[in-house]
Amino acid sequence: MESPRSEAATLSKIASKPRPRRRVVLWSQLIGRAGWWKIGIITGLLVLIYWQELSRMFYIWTHDGDWSHGLLVPVYSLYFLHTRRHHLVGVTPRGSFWGLGVLTLAAFLYLISVTGPMIGYARSLSVVVSIFGVVLLVGGWQVMRVAWFPILFLMFAVPLPGQVMFNLTFPMRVIASKVAALVLRAVSDAQAHAEGVVIVVAYGADLFKLNVERACAGMRLMMAFLALGTAIAFLSERPVWHRVVMILFCLPIALLCNIIRVTATSLIHVFVGREYASGSAHTILGLSMLLVAFGLFFLISYILNNLFVEATEDEEAGAASGSSGEHA
Repeated sequence: MESPRSEAATLSKIASKPRPRRRVVLWSQLIGRAGWWKIGIITGLLVLIYWQELSRMFYIWTHDGDWSHGLLVPVYSLYFLHTRRHHLVGVTPRGSFWGLGVLTLAAFLYLISVTGPMIGYARSLSVVVSIFGVVLLVGGWQVMRVAWFPILFLMFAVPLPGQVMFNLTFPMRVIASKVAALVLRAVSDAQAHAEGVVIVVAYGADLFKLNVERACAGMRLMMAFLALGTAIAFLSERPVWHRVVMILFCLPIALLCNIIRVTATSLIHVFVGREYASGSAHTILGLSMLLVAFGLFFLISYILNNLFVEATEDEEAGAASGSSGEHA
């Protein structure tokens, strides 16, 4: 039977044992000169084919606040692929003819977008599908095991049709209006009720009608919230069910942030002054919701990471040796 001092020394030695470092992998080791030429030529062809559509999406990203996050989505996709490059070590690209089927689907999406009524979303979707098909055709399924998420994440940069965005955001605006009216009644003697997306407030001799516009409700940040939550879920190695839980929380967090923004804007408008509920102050309040979303996402991540503590092999070995010593 080991003495407490020797047992403590053994545990200390196990804890101080250096863990193996992940070998640094360079892209130059994974892709030779011929590979870079191949990537360059294929990328050039895709840009040439989709130049008009890429220009249209870039214009939307830079002029429509609903999709301003689209500029960052490709950057994150490349970053995520870069952080997973070690999974490509030893992988020999073996193209799959399934890629031809995917490229055929991309061509079909592009075709229906230019014949008859213009369907811009189908053409934008064709860009992402083409990237998926090219990677599958050239790299095969082993490469796709690493590249599927960075490609799929590009969907967050594809602008949805206006009617679809309206149908997605209108119910959330109604909920935010009702909660804001409820809070106004609870914290003051103001009479407030929601009529759809309009908050009617009677306070003293004043009557306010606050229209919860899509931008005011923070709906411009909804897709950014969804992209942010998905990015955080896949940023580090974690179990699949962790990622599923974090993605499922994206929409509730977006809704909560929108409710906070509408409620705060309504309180400021009624009790402080309408000039403080618009302009720069209004913009700052909206951007602060990103910080709230960040905090909530990382709180959920922290809870999931500490919900179950998995023992390492060294700790299990130490525990086993300790138990065997006690029975000796």
